[in-house]
Amino acid sequence: MTGRDRAGAGQAWTRAALLNDRGLALAEAGRREEGLAAIREAVAQAREVGDAALLASALHNLGLVLAQLGRDAEALAPSAEAVRVRRSLAVSAPDANLPLLASSLNNLGRRFAALGRHAEGLAPTEESVAIGRELAATHPADLALSLNNLGIRLHDLDRPEESLEATREAVDRYRDLDRPLLAMCLTNLGIRLARLGRHAEALAATEEAIGIGRELLAGPDANLEALAESLAWQAIHLKTLGRRGAARAARREVRALRRQAHRA
Repeated sequence: MTGRDRAGAGQAWTRAALLNDRGLALAEAGRREEGLAAIREAVAQAREVGDAALLASALHNLGLVLAQLGRDAEALAPSAEAVRVRRSLAVSAPDANLPLLASSLNNLGRRFAALGRHAEGLAPTEESVAIGRELAATHPADLALSLNNLGIRLHDLDRPEESLEATREAVDRYRDLDRPLLAMCLTNLGIRLARLGRHAEALAATEEAIGIGRELLAGPDANLEALAESLAWQAIHLKTLGRRGAARAARREVRALRRQAHRA
């Protein structure tokens, strides 16, 4: 390869990396179709330059953005390919690639679930948890996220006791890590407990989530829709417990918060 060829290859790699980053940024800004186009081009460029790590990143992002656009069937193939590429990379460079493999496995589990293929979604999620346990000392939040997703997959498969166990562990791990995600997991814990008929415990977990959500309103992690979701579940638990007046009040607040979120 001549010096000019090497320079051209370097420029192609840089372009692919920039397209990948830009595509994800556009999608996160709500410009998903533009983001999708950029990431598709990043995938093509990464294949051309032969960089497996960059290709895996672009494929992973392609699956995410397609899913955000509701194109779940299309999202499955790039998500599965990202797993295959990252699994291969993890053989020779586990420290750099195992956390990324766990993330792609989580994503693949979600893609199967979105298509109603819940049994197929379980295995990659379980593998993500297993990797997360290996890396828990250095990547504790990754394990908590995988456990929360495992709880969802098990819930979808009507395995309520196992779902509860996974979700409870996710809650325990998030307590020292991330308040917004702790609130989300507590809401999920309430759902798991209610599925087992433990409605008073479900209400307590959901009310803790609401308390956190209200605290977060004063800062940068404020999330009106997440708080509204917790309140909606609170209304369900209250109604089940016969507290209909309190349930109606919670539903009124849900409507008010969603109107506020829509205006924001």
